[in-house]
Parts: sequence; structure tokens; C-alpha cells
Amino acid sequence: MDLDALAAEYRELPGVHWSEPNGAVGDGDDVCLQILGTDHAYVFMRGGGDCPAGCNENQYWAFRVDAATTVTELGFYDNTLGMPPPPWWTELAECIKRL
Repeated sequence: MDLDALAAEYRELPGVHWSEPNGAVGDGDDVCLQILGTDHAYVFMRGGGDCPAGCNENQYWAFRVDAATTVTELGFYDNTLGMPPPPWWTELAECIKRL
């Protein structure tokens, strides 16, 4: 896969201000997709803390898009707040493990 070309194509999408292939050691901001029947769920992660070691302070935003392209916000989660993960965290476990 040509990640440079993919990042350039992604930058052309409406609302996308920046993208580049992951070329650094460690982790950082990321997005994942999980298909749920005819719906698509997206989780956006903002990585923080010690990202060269894998980012240990992360914020997550989850959305579900149905076949009619209606976007539903599932919620927000910050792993540094000491609260349990939200219900969507379990439902989207396949997506989250790729972040």
C-alpha cells in the first residue's frame, strides 16, 4: 500500500486539514472503523503522554453512521479521568484494539 498517496488522497476530503503516514516510532493520533451490519462506527483517538512509548493518556470520540448517512455521536472517553469506559467501548472493541 502506498501510504504517501493514501495520505494525500485523505487530505483532499472535506474537513480534513492534515494527514500523513505513520513514520515515527511509537503512537499518536489515530482513527479506526468498525462495520456493524449496515452501520459504520468510527473512533477517533487523540494520543497524549508518552507517545514514543505508545501514548498512555488518550482521549476518544465515537460516532455511528447509518445507511442513510445519519451521524450519531456515541460519546467521549478519556482514559486519564479514572472513570469506567462507556458502553460503546465494549461494542467497538475490535476497532479500539487497532488504535
